[in-house]
Amino acid sequence: MKILFILTFLISVNVSLSQNNKNVLSTKSSDRIDDKLYNKQTGEKISISQLKKIIDENPEIRFEHVINKYGKIDRFYYNPNNILTEFPNRDKSQQIKEGQLFPEFVFKTIDNEIIDSEKQKGKWVLIRFELFTRFMNKGSIEKLNNQINKLEESKDLISIICLADNKQNIKNEMALINSNFKLVDGGGNFHEKFNIVGFPTTLLLDKQGRVYKYFYNRDEIVLEALF
Repeated sequence: MKILFILTFLISVNVSLSQNNKNVLSTKSSDRIDDKLYNKQTGEKISISQLKKIIDENPEIRFEHVINKYGKIDRFYYNPNNILTEFPNRDKSQQIKEGQLFPEFVFKTIDNEIIDSEKQKGKWVLIRFELFTRFMNKGSIEKLNNQINKLEESKDLISIICLADNKQNIKNEMALINSNFKLVDGGGNFHEKFNIVGFPTTLLLDKQGRVYKYFYNRDEIVLEALF
């Protein structure tokens, strides 16, 4: 019973409240630690009995995890030579550099639309990373949306907001008129995967899927000048 309680507690940790959560556990029940935990040194899968011993010896342990293009955790890693007990800060220097290809991603919007990066080749892609709707500067998003509406190239641009918030909050709070933005909920794992360290962070991908430009916090975005 003790191991079941510990696993339930760890999986239910609300990681969305922290920006410094590079190696924390997933909040989703589908991301079961005992089903995806591996020894980082040997590559061997760790059994439930081994996991119980690890947690008994290190009750505050945190496991590294690998996030796939769908924003799901592929596997957790336990490194016996580097026992993590805190949430390491994300490293902005690890972000994909301007001019480099951005990693593949598959977003699912609150309207159940699938946005596959591989199918966006030939289009510009604008992605804005946000935490929660209550923290967002909706005025700046409306301004950005108005800029998109005026662009002659708007048909060649897809615009996305990836939030850590849940679908219902987004639907209740995001009422943009003539909005160009596709809204993605539960995006905390994507924030981690792409080393997003501040909010909002906005990036523009060119038609080949390369990072064209980053914009941080209050940086002014003038799309017409970029195009």
